Amino acid sequence: MVRLNPASGEIKAYQFDGTSSGPSHNSITNIVSDNTGSLWLGTAGGGLNRFDPLTEQFSYYTTQDGLPSNRVFGIAQDEFGSLWLSTGNGLARLSPDSGLVRIYDSQDGIQGSDFNPKAYAMGDDGSLYFGGVNGFNAFYPTQISENNHIPPVVITSISLFNEVLETNINDCTKTLTLTESQNFLSFEFAALDYTAPDRNQYAYMMEGLNEEFVYSGTRRYADYPNMPWGSYTFRLIAANNDAIWNSDGACVKINIKPPFWATWWFIGLVGLVLAASVVLGYRWRLAQSERIRKTLALQVFERTNEIERRRQIASGLSEVIRLLNTNEPLEKSLDFIVQQAVGLTSASKAVVFDRQGDLVGVRSAYPQGITRPIDLTDPQSTSAGILRESIFLDRLLIYSRIDPLTMKASRKWEMVEGDYRTAICVPLLVEEAVFGGLVLFYDEERTFSPEDINLARILANQASLAITSNVLKGKAQESAVIAERNRLARDLHDAVTQTLFSTSLIAEVLPKIWVKDPEMAQKQLEELGQLTKGALGEMRTLLMELRPSALEDADPAELFKHLVNAFSGRTGVPVDFLVEAPADCGMPVEVKNVFYRIAQEGLNNIFKHADASRVWFRFSCQGQEAMLSISDDGQGFTREDIPAGHLGLGIMRERAETVGAELTLVSHPGEGTTYV
Repeated sequence: MVRLNPASGEIKAYQFDGTSSGPSHNSITNIVSDNTGSLWLGTAGGGLNRFDPLTEQFSYYTTQDGLPSNRVFGIAQDEFGSLWLSTGNGLARLSPDSGLVRIYDSQDGIQGSDFNPKAYAMGDDGSLYFGGVNGFNAFYPTQISENNHIPPVVITSISLFNEVLETNINDCTKTLTLTESQNFLSFEFAALDYTAPDRNQYAYMMEGLNEEFVYSGTRRYADYPNMPWGSYTFRLIAANNDAIWNSDGACVKINIKPPFWATWWFIGLVGLVLAASVVLGYRWRLAQSERIRKTLALQVFERTNEIERRRQIASGLSEVIRLLNTNEPLEKSLDFIVQQAVGLTSASKAVVFDRQGDLVGVRSAYPQGITRPIDLTDPQSTSAGILRESIFLDRLLIYSRIDPLTMKASRKWEMVEGDYRTAICVPLLVEEAVFGGLVLFYDEERTFSPEDINLARILANQASLAITSNVLKGKAQESAVIAERNRLARDLHDAVTQTLFSTSLIAEVLPKIWVKDPEMAQKQLEELGQLTKGALGEMRTLLMELRPSALEDADPAELFKHLVNAFSGRTGVPVDFLVEAPADCGMPVEVKNVFYRIAQEGLNNIFKHADASRVWFRFSCQGQEAMLSISDDGQGFTREDIPAGHLGLGIMRERAETVGAELTLVSHPGEGTTYV
């Protein structure tokens, strides 16, 4: 719909938008203005619309409001203010004030149910004309009378599963009482107006189920299946053919009893049972929760102990590994391992033994006590049989010495003192051969879990690792000594060869120089003597390398003197040499060897790197103390300037540590170097 304001020329369109701001349908068939100024719009599918020009709001009348059809073809207003509508399903009269709709069909003389669009007119005398597919109707609205009779209303029957319970109820005094199974009700009713009985209209409501009346049109029955128990009132109203309603109508009260389990006494009994169940259940739950709490607390306690035990095991094994990575003696490592074994396995005693031929001897035990060697060939020794089986078969053995009659240890162990009831023996493998074994003794008879056995194997493997490491360390030291001796021998051999070659050259030209320049010849002679002395020192040093026994038998002062002479002869650098050591210094061979090697390496570093013009060599030995000091006035260095592995400083420090000595190095650029 489009609205034009002639004064302002403003045009406004109203379209369907689902709200009251627009028409109910965009196809408008006709527009009529009533005597109040409102506009009435017929639509092709949205029923009848009323438009208020002041508020610009629409209101709607459709089949839900009583129209016979939502297609409105013509609109005419009579002198009473009523609107006459030709539709797609008959003729209708609408009272704008009350909203009541009166429908006329062929029984009232209408040409037919279907009318034509825009086929309507209004005469000057108030007559109305509506055309349809079967002709047209002409009438005076003033001559059409109304049926004002209010029809009496009767509930003709109430049935339960097609069985009639009551009939002819026309007031509200009747009450039906039914059981919970009698809940499928059918109602039939009638309006006692016979002007046009087939056009009487009905509305009903079941109070308790329905909130509003259900308008059934001309249908005269209602069904209510599966009604829940409770109290209801069935109300019926009706209208005659001209929509004159009997608002009082008729009604009937209906009480459907609940089943026994829905009665107050049963609910109360169930409530008591539930309350008692809740109390008992609560108490049971508390007891159950307490049991669960105690169980969880016990599990947490056990788990915590287990975690702590595993932590102690891991810590103990870590300590063993840390010890094995040091240069501690083998006996100290084995003592620590058996001590850890007692602590980690709860054993009463732990023993590591080795095998020398047919004899088995204890290498380490904790707690310490009396131990005895065992002859594996002794047929009278039970321990010998057990150890022989474990060693020869290379397998873990668990042995119990319990007399089933006395429940005491049947005999003592020959290897250790003590009345031990259970023992576990694990072989020790060193270089793929059985070296000996680890034995864990227990005061009580016990069984071993896979974890216990695995821990015993780990401890045995660590003992094997300690022994293997000691063996490899010895071999490595022997290899290092041989390699070092060969290197020094090569260096000394090369130095001696070079010195002798220089000596031969000077000796050849010396007679000629003596004739020409005796003073120069004298200097050459002195140099020849120095070279000869150095060559002699280097030869003696070479002899020491080739014959280690000579090094062991030599006096420290003599050894250091040979080293200094060889250094001076090779480099020409003067050495301030001082040795304060009595002949009976009593220095052990391994200590003397370490001091000799450190002095040799220090002088070699000065020769190769120091570029020194003078060297100071000091050695003193008194009682249980010995000190060696080598200094030069060379170029010096800082530790950051030394690439890893150069100058042999690491080797020198390791040598010193093997005999309990401490090596100190002091050096600054341009200020020389001192080894102490």
